[in-house]
Amino acid sequence: MNSFGPYEVVEALAQGGIGIVYRGRDLRSGEPVAIKLLLQPTPT
Repeated sequence: MNSFGPYEVVEALAQGGIGIVYRGRDLRSGEPVAIKLLLQPTPT
């Protein structure tokens, strides 16, 4: 199980130019959540 803070990461949903959106679950309440992580910009 992968987690990020109090959230369990279930699966990747989408990836775009600035980040990745994951389906997740709040470990405290059990509620489903969306987790968006921003990608670090690459130097040009």
